[in-house]
Amino acid sequence: MEISRSVHDSALNRQLQLLREVLATQPLDAESVQALESLAHRLMARTQRMRTLGQMLKGKAPPMEAAPAEPATPSYIKAWVERSDEELLRELPELIERLRAKVS
Repeated sequence: MEISRSVHDSALNRQLQLLREVLATQPLDAESVQALESLAHRLMARTQRMRTLGQMLKGKAPPMEAAPAEPATPSYIKAWVERSDEELLRELPELIERLRAKVS
């Protein structure tokens, strides 16, 4: 497995596709909007970490706005992304089911 990809990429993409399908058929209430905003922020943080990782693997220094209190090593960033993906993969099916249940 290459370091610039998460082992969870495929599973995460499948869950996000399911979420898109559910959202296409569901009206959103305030609770759903809040859950989706939280998810969007987490996915943006993941994307930023993956970009930083990609830059590091190309030999470029990470941007200064990256969290300075954290170690800026490829293995640390990769581990953070993997943990985040595992959390998302636990939470996404629950969110999808809650959204589906609102229609029933």
